[in-house]
Parts: sequence; structure tokens; C-alpha cells
Amino acid sequence: MAQLTAAEVLSKLQADESLANSELSGLDLSGKTLDCGNFSRAYLRRTNLTSASCIGVNFSKATLILAQLKSCNLTKANLHHSTFTQADLTAANLQQVKAAHVNLQGTNLSQCLGRGGNFEEANFNEAQVLRAHLERANFVKIQAKQADFTNANLNQSDLSRSHCQGANFTEATLISADLEQGDFTAANFTKANLSQINAINTVFHEGTFTETCFDNAQLELANFSQSTISGATFRNASLFSASLEYAQLINVDFRGADLRSAVFFKSNLGGSCFDHCRLEGAIFGAVTGLTDAQQAFLKDNGALNVT
Repeated sequence: MAQLTAAEVLSKLQADESLANSELSGLDLSGKTLDCGNFSRAYLRRTNLTSASCIGVNFSKATLILAQLKSCNLTKANLHHSTFTQADLTAANLQQVKAAHVNLQGTNLSQCLGRGGNFEEANFNEAQVLRAHLERANFVKIQAKQADFTNANLNQSDLSRSHCQGANFTEATLISADLEQGDFTAANFTKANLSQINAINTVFHEGTFTETCFDNAQLELANFSQSTISGATFRNASLFSASLEYAQLINVDFRGADLRSAVFFKSNLGGSCFDHCRLEGAIFGAVTGLTDAQQAFLKDNGALNVT
């Protein structure tokens, strides 16, 4: 297909003509207004859309590999099944985008705005999402292996059934987020705020949780086995039937938590606090770090196999 020029692109948009399936790779459209244009299945490899206005644009199934979209306004854009591999969307506006199944692997999304966006089943593997604002967004079933969400705001977002193995959530906020049945194996949540989250039956196996806040969280059946948890708080959280075997649980605050039927087998509990916890049926076999007074307290409150 013939390569269009930037001037031809703008002329077609002014005439309300479709640019679907067009070859637009490498064009400089920075700062241009492309609102509501139809770029479905278009080729925009390495295209420069820096600071462009793309409100309501249809990029469905388009190819934007290595494209430059810094500070691009993509509010309410259609990105279904589009490919942004290794593109730069730093500080882009992605609020209320329709981006189910979008491929963002290796993309830079640092400081982007994505409030209320639909990213269901999107590919965020190895993406840089630092300091992004992604409140109330839909991340159901996303792939985000080795992605970096440092300092990101994910409050009230839905990450249920997501695959975030090895992801970095250091100092991120996920207040009231939904992580149910997600896989966060070996993820890093250092100093993250996960208060009031729903993480029922969620996998946190081999994770790092230094000074992490889980206050008032729903963690029933969650798997924290072999995790390193230091200085974290689980105040008034529900860990009914949660798995914490072989974990390092140093100076952890469990005050008021529901630990019924939770399993702490062979965990190190040095300096941890269990005041006012529900402990019926919790298993503490072969644990270390408990004081004599704590052992007596656990036994008196229904914990099992306390040694």
C-alpha cells in the first residue's frame, strides 16, 4: 500500500475519510489533532504522536510498535487488540480507553493517566508503569509478568485473575482493589498499601512484603507460602484458611486478624503480634520465634500444634 504523508492524513481527517488499513509508519504527527479518526488496522510503526490529540480515535487492531506517544491524549480511544510493543506512552492520557486485549509489552506507561480504562486481558509484560494513575481501571486477566508498577495508583482497580508474576509494586497504592484469584508469585510489594483489598484465593507465593499494609483486607485462602514478610500490618484482616508455610514473618502486626484455620507450618514468627486474633484451628507446627507467653496465648485461643 502507498505511504501517506502527514498532510494527506490531516486532509482525510478533515474530510471525515477513514484511514483504516493505511500505511502511516514513521510519520510525524506530533501535536496534531486526530480526534475521532478511524485508524483501525493501520500501520503506525515508529510514528510520532507526541502531544497529539487522539480523543475517541479508533486504533483497534492497529500496529504502533515503537511509536512515540508521550503526552498523547487518548481519552476514550478504542485500542482493542492493537499492538504498542515497546512504544513510549509516558504521561499519556488513557482515561476511559477501550483497550481489551491490547499488547503493551515492554511499553513505557510511566506517569500515564488511565482512570476508568478497560484493559481486560491486556499484555503488560515487562511494561514500565511507574507513578501511573490507574484508579478504578479494569485489569481482569491481564498478563503483567515482570512489569514495574512502582508508586502507581491502582486504588479500586480490578486485577482479579491477573498474572503478575515477578511484578514490582513497591510503594504502589491498591486500596480497595480486587486481586481475587490473581497470581502474584515472587512479586514485590515493599511499602505498598493494600488495605481493604479483596485477595481471596490469591497467590502471593515467594513474595516480598516489607512494611506492606494489609489492614482490613480479605485474604481468605490466600497463599503466602515461602514469602518474606517484614514489618507488615494485617490489622483486622481476614486470613481464614490462608497459607503461610515456610514464610519469614518478622515483626508482623496481626492484631485483630481472623487467623482461623490459617497454616503457619515452619514459619519464622519473630517479633510478630497476635493480640485479639481469632485463632481457632490455626496450625503453628514447627514454627520459630514465638515467646513462651505467645505459645501459651495461642494454645489458649484454639491454635493447633503449637511448639
